[in-house]
This record gives sequence, C-alpha cells and structure tokens, in this order.
Amino acid sequence: MQRALVLIFLVSAGFLSASEQTFPLVISGCNHSIALPFGKPFRMDPLYPGATAGTEYVYKQGDWGQIHQTGNLGFFANSIVGTGIFLQSDFGYRYTAKFGLFSEASVGAGYIHQFIPRQTFELDENGQFVEVVDYGRPGATLGFSAALGFDLGKVLDLGGSLAPFIRYQWFAQIPYLPDLAVGPQSLLHAGIRFSFWGP
Repeated sequence: MQRALVLIFLVSAGFLSASEQTFPLVISGCNHSIALPFGKPFRMDPLYPGATAGTEYVYKQGDWGQIHQTGNLGFFANSIVGTGIFLQSDFGYRYTAKFGLFSEASVGAGYIHQFIPRQTFELDENGQFVEVVDYGRPGATLGFSAALGFDLGKVLDLGGSLAPFIRYQWFAQIPYLPDLAVGPQSLLHAGIRFSFWGP
C-alpha cells in the first residue's frame, strides 16, 4: 500500500517541467490535534509541534485567481497519540487581491506513517509480555484545508512572492486503530511561501 500511495502522489502532483513555473518554497510550523472538523481549530494548548515543507505547481492563473497543486512532506510529535510522518498533495484554489490579501481552499490526499509514543509489548509463545520494536502503522489521509495570508511581494515589488499565512488543515487517517477505523486529526499552521527565482 505504501508504494501505491507514493506512486499516486507522484503521478497526481503533475510537477512537469515548464518555463513559466517558479516552484515556490512553502514552509510552516504547526500544532497537531485529534479533532472533528473545525473542533477548536485555533487550539494551541497543549502544544504538539510539527513542521512541513513543500512546493506547488500552478495549473492556471488569472485575475479570477489561481488553481494549483501542492506537494508537502511533514511531521508532528504528539506525546499522547504518537509521532506522524506524512507525504501529501492538495488540489486548491487561491484568490489574491491587488493589495496582497489572499485566501485559499483545497482538498487533498496522502500517506502517513505513525508511531506509538511509548514502549510496545506483545505476548510471546510462553504467554509473557515482551517488548517489541514499533515499526509504526501506515495509513492513507483524506482531508481539506483553508488558509488566509498576505503576499508582501504584491505591495513591495519584490519581483516574487513573500507570503506569510495561517492555515487550518483537517484530515482523516484510514485505517487508524483496530477499534477505530478512522482517525480525525487537524493541524494549525503558521508559515510562509516565497519565490524569488524563475521568469
């Protein structure tokens, strides 16, 4: 399943070489929660930190906005439910006003590998509990996100994009636990998108 999901990601991302693409760098710090969609979306206490890094491919752009696809690699460290490493791609729409304010919405899918945050034991052939190595549990993710930010490149004439943003991301992890098929999770991001290269 892991190879299939990675292949789907690479094919669907569609990062084709194109002279008009700038492939901005998008980085963020985030806080992880187990939550239903929009359940306390701005919760910061307790803090379960994470980070992401990625880029995006623009399919179409005009005065009406922009249609793009992202590719992101990230992680979070939650002392209650575990550490997760994920690879995701989102298909989104962004509208940027002439003075720099932008909003965006996207839907996406990906692969996640999550590790238990404590020692793991199982019964051996003698009926005794022995510690075993936690190789993590794989899963797929399906979700959506919404963001609001400001592109300083629009007002400072930087010749590129310098856009801080706040993004709320929610996704379902499938499968999650033996007794819980779907794990609802959210990430609150604060980050920046920038590019000062390309045509």
